[in-house]
Amino acid sequence: MDRLLQWVLDLDQLHLGRDAPLSLQWQTPLPTWQLTTLALIAVALVVALYRREHGSRLRRAVPATVRASLFALLVILICRPTLVLQRNRVERSAVAILIDQSRSMTRADEAPSEPRPSGSGSQPDDAPPRPPSPE
Repeated sequence: MDRLLQWVLDLDQLHLGRDAPLSLQWQTPLPTWQLTTLALIAVALVVALYRREHGSRLRRAVPATVRASLFALLVILICRPTLVLQRNRVERSAVAILIDQSRSMTRADEAPSEPRPSGSGSQPDDAPPRPPSPE
């Protein structure tokens, strides 16, 4: 079956197997009940249209079958069939390490000359004072 599917869909370049499953998925924009209703209405229209025709049953059945098949094809195309080939690959992870050996790293951090008051928080010394908060 896989070989037939590869030949029909011209997938000879793809190597299908257990590690690369090929599946058919439907990307339908409509719920199933709406699609079923549309299909039943289409079949009812075809039957009603060809019931009024005169002639033998075979002469009415052939065009009715062709028209019903075209409606079915239209419903299938509305459902947007998509072939999905899933491939799983395991790749090694990489971790980047950055080492800063510039001159600025040899310099020691300066400690503040005088301790800040506890209420100043992250505000620098030259910043304007904060307005009082409404309480």
